[in-house]
Amino acid sequence: MPLLRRFLPGVVVAIAACSTGRAPTVGPVTLEWRLAAAKQAAGEIRESDIRRDVDYLASDANMGRRTPFPNAPSPGYDSAASYIARRLKELGVKPMGDNGSYFAHYTVTRSTLDTTRVAGSIGTEPLKWGDDFYVFSFLVGGVRQSDVIYVGDGLARRKKGIDPYAGFDIKGKWILVNPVTVRGQVRSGGVLGAPDTMGVMGVDYTTYLEEARFKGALGILLVPTPAC
Repeated sequence: MPLLRRFLPGVVVAIAACSTGRAPTVGPVTLEWRLAAAKQAAGEIRESDIRRDVDYLASDANMGRRTPFPNAPSPGYDSAASYIARRLKELGVKPMGDNGSYFAHYTVTRSTLDTTRVAGSIGTEPLKWGDDFYVFSFLVGGVRQSDVIYVGDGLARRKKGIDPYAGFDIKGKWILVNPVTVRGQVRSGGVLGAPDTMGVMGVDYTTYLEEARFKGALGILLVPTPAC
C-alpha cells in the first residue's frame, strides 16, 4: 500500500523517539538539559524498532486508512490505532485521551448531494446538473438567488495593480470566474503554470477561492476557458 507507507515512517519515528531509557539527571530545565535529553533519546532509536512498527502499520492486513468504512472506521484503522496505543504505553507516554485512554473520539459529519433535487437557472433558462453545472461543495440546502459579479480569471495581483474585485462588494453575491484550464482541468484556483511564476500565494496574489471566502461571496460560478 504505497500511500500508507509514504506517510507512516515520520509518525513511527516520533513514537520510537520516545526513549524507554532514562533522561539525564533531572535538574533545571535549561536548553542544555533539553539538548542532552534529546541526544540520549535519539541514540536509542533502533532501525529494527522502526521497521517493526512500519511493517505492522503498513501491512496489507490493516487494509489502509479508509474511514468511514462506509459509516465507521475500518477494522484495519482500529487495529492500527490499538497498536499505536500499546506502543505508547510501552514507552511510558502518559495518556491524555477520553477516560484516561490514548484515544480522543469526535464526530465527523458527512453530507451527500442528492443530484435529483439540484437545479439551476439563468433567468428563465433552466440548467441541468452534470451537463450545465456542477456543485463542488455545499453546506446547507435551499434556494440561493443573488446578483452576479464578473471578476475575470479571479486572480488579484495587487502589487502589480491588478485587482478584478476593485469597486465591487462581492459579499452575498455570486462571482463569475473565467479561469484558464489545461487539458480540461482548472489549475490551482485559476493559476496557470508553476506557483513560483507568480510569487507567493496570499502575498503576491490571491485566487478567487480566497477572495470569495474572506469577502463573503455567496458562491462561485466557473466558466472555464481552454488554454491556447
